[in-house]
Amino acid sequence: MSTADIMNMKPSQTRNKIIAHVDLDAFFVSVEELLNPSLRGKPVVVGGNPFGRGVVSAASYAARKFGVHAGMPSSQARRLCPRAIFLRGSHGIYSQYSSQVMEVLGRFTPAMEQVSVDEAYLDLTGCQRLHKAGAVEIAQRIHHAVHAETGLPASIGVGAGRIVAKIAANAAKPNGMMVINPGREAAFLAPLPIGKMPGIGPVSQREYMKLGIRRIGDLSQFKPEILRQIFGKHGAAMARRAQGEDGGHVDFSTGTEGRSGSQSVSREVTYSTDTGDPGRVRATVSYLAESVGRRVRKTGLVFDTVTLKLRRASFATVTRSRALSRTSDDTSVIYQAACDMLEPLLTGSRERVRLVGVGVRAMEKKPEQMDLFLMEQEARIEAVHRSMDQARDKYGFESALMARSILHGRG
Repeated sequence: MSTADIMNMKPSQTRNKIIAHVDLDAFFVSVEELLNPSLRGKPVVVGGNPFGRGVVSAASYAARKFGVHAGMPSSQARRLCPRAIFLRGSHGIYSQYSSQVMEVLGRFTPAMEQVSVDEAYLDLTGCQRLHKAGAVEIAQRIHHAVHAETGLPASIGVGAGRIVAKIAANAAKPNGMMVINPGREAAFLAPLPIGKMPGIGPVSQREYMKLGIRRIGDLSQFKPEILRQIFGKHGAAMARRAQGEDGGHVDFSTGTEGRSGSQSVSREVTYSTDTGDPGRVRATVSYLAESVGRRVRKTGLVFDTVTLKLRRASFATVTRSRALSRTSDDTSVIYQAACDMLEPLLTGSRERVRLVGVGVRAMEKKPEQMDLFLMEQEARIEAVHRSMDQARDKYGFESALMARSILHGRG
């Protein structure tokens, strides 16, 4: 493992928030290299027809040296790198590997937020006692576990907030790790180009540069009120972020503590290409419901609330929740409740879907009175789930799926 830079956290600083950002390096390409090792070191481009329309989904680091990058028209990528190997890719396979990685990450902390197919935030606050290790060693264990169990390279950034952790992960690429010590955030960010700050794209970058703001540290020359007047709330937020102040937290996560000892158990998927296929969205909901249901049963919990999250192509995000009449650990209950909330969202908009998430509020199981018929019915359902979960534990999650979930991996 190459370590770009490590600034160790002392044990006395464990009261600070510790957020890790795990980003899989050139994910689609890395999966293709696992499947075909002869591709390693070569300029590989995934996505799009180089002789037609389409865009690049991912490019190997060898291809990036020629200026090829994600989002670029495939025809332009071919002109920049005529010897590039173009692959159509398989989103179903990528989704399988993504699930494997998220399973690994979920073992290190109950508070995890998957933000795309190839990246996630982990809240490691308070995990030192659980793992009997400091933040640096935990990050190293995560890095090793991802590569050892999936074969995929990943870069990890650790800091007191999401923004710093994400920038640190980008700075550590490829296949590296960077931990920013609490109190060093501003010093770490100051020399970086302003475009490295998440939320500042090419257009706004030009506007900042007109004011002489070329590096993140240049933001400190302006009072937040001035930046607010010029750029609105966005400008004031950038000024705070430049000082390492990050109010963001890991939410919609797996196992985040809630009220009355409850936990949020959830999974979400970001499509590599926005989809307008309602059938595929329903299949994804089924797939996620199976994943969440398995996690609930594995921890011996039950749930009383189901949550659905839908993000459209415009990044507009809708979240719906439904309370149940009684607790359950049945996957089909999650699926049915999520679908009931999903249907009005699909019929009420023609906009394509970017992300789907399913979650539950879980808690410890308490004795409940029910009639004999329900007890027998629950026993049959539990037997089915037990058989499927045993198969998944032995052969992997994808080995036992409901038929309605299979479409999720296609396309």
